[in-house]
Amino acid sequence: MSEPERLKVIDIVKNYLAVSGFDGLYNDDCGCRIDDLAPCGHINESCRAGYNQGPRDGLDWWIGPGLTLRCPHCKAVVGKDDAECLECGAVWV
Repeated sequence: MSEPERLKVIDIVKNYLAVSGFDGLYNDDCGCRIDDLAPCGHINESCRAGYNQGPRDGLDWWIGPGLTLRCPHCKAVVGKDDAECLECGAVWV
């Protein structure tokens, strides 16, 4: 009798993200979409479920359920509709 196939943690996380309407995972240093989850090879305790806001200034932006948006250059918190980071002066379109 063969052992039933066990779900891997990454499959459980993917399922949770999809069912909950999230785009993927992110932390202060990176973000990854459900279809390419954890390309670094691991998920750690700093990864959070979030919504991808698309590229700005060539980098992907992510926000979480609390709608915290961070500058992709210096990671300072910025307003959702801001076009410039008050912390480092980065400008995006």
